[in-house]
Amino acid sequence: MPWRESDRLRWPRGAPEDQTGHGQGGRFRDRNQATAWIASLASRAGAWALWRDRDAIAQLATEPHMDAGPLSGGGVATTRRLDYGAGRYLVHKRFGRGTNMSTFHSSAKRRASAEYLASRVAEAVDAPAPVVVKDRMDDRAVYMGYVPGDLGEVHEPDDMAGPRFFLARTESGLRIGLLDVLIRNEDRHSSNWIMSHDPEPSAGAPSLVRRPVAIDHSETFEEGQGVQMAAAAPRGRQFVLPWEDASYIGFSGAWLQRGAHVWTPGQGQGYDPDVGFYRTNPLHRDDVPVLRARLEALRPEFQQEGMLGAYMLMMRRFDGVAAHAGGAARMYLQ
Repeated sequence: MPWRESDRLRWPRGAPEDQTGHGQGGRFRDRNQATAWIASLASRAGAWALWRDRDAIAQLATEPHMDAGPLSGGGVATTRRLDYGAGRYLVHKRFGRGTNMSTFHSSAKRRASAEYLASRVAEAVDAPAPVVVKDRMDDRAVYMGYVPGDLGEVHEPDDMAGPRFFLARTESGLRIGLLDVLIRNEDRHSSNWIMSHDPEPSAGAPSLVRRPVAIDHSETFEEGQGVQMAAAAPRGRQFVLPWEDASYIGFSGAWLQRGAHVWTPGQGQGYDPDVGFYRTNPLHRDDVPVLRARLEALRPEFQQEGMLGAYMLMMRRFDGVAAHAGGAARMYLQ
């Protein structure tokens, strides 16, 4: 049967992507455009999102982009959003601000490696975080999935609430917290997580709760201070120092506990900066061997990035988490 123009798929009436049909159900220009619309619908339903599809992002990173615009990347990277058309975007981060000095190059390369490895750990613990792939042409740069949504600071304006008391207890929040413990993240402030447009899986269906997504992991896996034993602490409690702000643990609050209230003359009420593992965390004891196997499978990648020491410290932190596993329900079945 011959192809007829009337057989072409059409934009749904009023769809915002229907730029040429003026909201009247204009036809898709080509099959790629129709496919992109279907992918967009699946993403909105929580079934698929480009930012967590490693194969799709790796492929897209090899293709030429149509446009690019700057994004805020803090003081350590040049960050751009790359537009590939049909609603597909990637983020490109280049660390080092363009310097060629060897010391800066080494630091920038490590940040790129940390960003990449953190995404691999996020996949291992099923934490919502954008996939990161290395830039094959520049060892100081990475590509990552672009997560549509709002920065966390929109939802926690004082930087002291929000995820600590609500989102941190969702399934996504718990897994972000576990990720932060393992990668030794001290930087999960309100600009380093996104309230995405995806629904929160653990909130039920239909869900009005938007899923938090963790971003920006270049300042992780620091090796200067790993897991330490505080000899004077009651029951030989293990501490991980320092961690975020002494007065705010955020997403890691289900896994770590901050020190007791203290009163400092001249400074008023505050908190002991020591942060230790909670006696009982959400991880089920039967989850421990499953998760350990997932993390051990990442060792060759850490070694390839020259960060085997960081891997060993991560596994020591995992041992601390595992020792306090006491969840009632399984988090990892295989």
